[in-house]
Amino acid sequence: MGSTIVDCGGGNGSLAISLANRFPGLRLIVQEREEMVAIAEANIKAHLNPNSADGTIAVEAHDFFTSQPHIGDNYTFMLRHVLHNWPDAQVVNILENLAAAAGPKSKILLIERVSGHFPVTHIQLENNAGNTAAVTTPVSLIGEQTILNSLSLMPHALTLHLLCQLNSHERTLDQWGDMIVQAGLVITGVYKLRAIVSILECRAIQT
Repeated sequence: MGSTIVDCGGGNGSLAISLANRFPGLRLIVQEREEMVAIAEANIKAHLNPNSADGTIAVEAHDFFTSQPHIGDNYTFMLRHVLHNWPDAQVVNILENLAAAAGPKSKILLIERVSGHFPVTHIQLENNAGNTAAVTTPVSLIGEQTILNSLSLMPHALTLHLLCQLNSHERTLDQWGDMIVQAGLVITGVYKLRAIVSILECRAIQT
């Protein structure tokens, strides 16, 4: 990674705190709206390991729809649970600003849900020949999915919530990939975490 991690839209700094406490020596910058700066600073003061070096986590006001002030290979940019709140055009705008700031060795890490298509929910016989084949319920049959596999609906239910509240949605890998390429980035790795999110590792496309 670059020498400094920039947590874009980092909220109250909780992720930066966890990383700093787990990996002493990291340098992090939490970027948030002006009204969140004091909240993040107070949270960091309360929860950062007291043995951490001065300046381990800095907090600064920044609008990620504007140009990223930290430029070059010395920075890794990170967004967690940020992009799923925005429609596609705004996601591309956010990522374009990071692509413009990133150096050839910089990484852009997107920590988000990567939705799959509806999972296999039942088995049927093929032509009564004794052979079984998995059958996936069509996406349109939401009611049947609810009956057969309610747990599988969680990310899709969240998509409906995001669609109604924010005109956004959870995305498949293909959908993420389309926006990432539009922004001038390329996916270099996808890493599934133990939680229900994945890390999409990206780099700027060099021209």
